[in-house]
Amino acid sequence: MLAILLLALNSCTKEKLDPIQLNQPFTMSTGNKLCADDKSFCLVMDRIAADSRCPSTAMCIWQGVAEINFTLIKDGTAYPFSLYTTEWQQYYTDTTVAGYNFKLQTLTPYPDGLKPIAQKDYKAELIIRK
Repeated sequence: MLAILLLALNSCTKEKLDPIQLNQPFTMSTGNKLCADDKSFCLVMDRIAADSRCPSTAMCIWQGVAEINFTLIKDGTAYPFSLYTTEWQQYYTDTTVAGYNFKLQTLTPYPDGLKPIAQKDYKAELIIRK
């Protein structure tokens, strides 16, 4: 019985999160904390603050926008910032924080208008450059 329990516990593994590599696209989920491969910084995808993107089942005049809140942690200091899915007026898909440029590539899933998207289901693809 103990052997079966130990075997079951060993087969339960946590999701392995690969380190961030500069200039390489990577994907993270809401609540994830990923660190650079050299441990020089960590990035947390805090939450989706808003998602007003036009649902795929609707016809809209404007495409809408989603706002993603992040926190960069470098040298013990937290730098909160936001990225957006649309470039327009005050919305930007990229920003520079503490010497690093963060560029949002995509945010999934895309709303279909039929059911709300849970925070835990969002995934952002980014590229970080120095």
